[in-house]
Amino acid sequence: MLRKELVERAARPRTYAIRILYASLFFAAFLWEYIVIVGTSNRSVAGLKGLGGGYELFSSALTIQLIGILLFLPAMMSGLITEEKERGTLSLLLLTDISPSEAVLQKYLAGLIPMLTLLLLTLPVGGFAYMLGGLTMGMVIFGALLLLTTAATVGAI
Repeated sequence: MLRKELVERAARPRTYAIRILYASLFFAAFLWEYIVIVGTSNRSVAGLKGLGGGYELFSSALTIQLIGILLFLPAMMSGLITEEKERGTLSLLLLTDISPSEAVLQKYLAGLIPMLTLLLLTLPVGGFAYMLGGLTMGMVIFGALLLLTTAATVGAI
C-alpha cells in the first residue's frame, strides 16, 4: 500500500508544484541570508568575508527548514485518509489482510517520505555552510536529527 500511495502521489502535478515552491522559497531565503551574512559591495573580498560564517548560515537554513516543515507538511499529510474515503476505497482497505495499525503506519510514511525528499533537496546548503567553517560535524548531525524528529512529530500530529 505504501508503494501504491507513493506512485499515486508522484503522478499528481500538485506534488511537483509543492516541490518547486518549497525549493524556490528555501533557496531564495537562503540566498538572502547569505547576502546578509557576507554582505559586502567589494566582490573581491566577498568570499573571504564569509569564512567562519558557516554557523550563522547553517542556523538560518535550519530555521528556514523548520518553518517549511511547519507550513508544508500539514498540508501534505492532511488528506491521506480522507482521499481513501472519498474514492470509496476505505472499506476495501479495511477488508484486506492489512491490520488497521499497519494501514495507518503506511499512510503516515506515505505522507512523510515526500517531506524527507524536500529536506534532502536542501542538503547541499549544509555542505556549503560546513565548508565555510565555524561549524562542527556534530552540529550538522544534530541539525539533521532535529529536522527529522520535527517532521516525524508534525506529521504524526
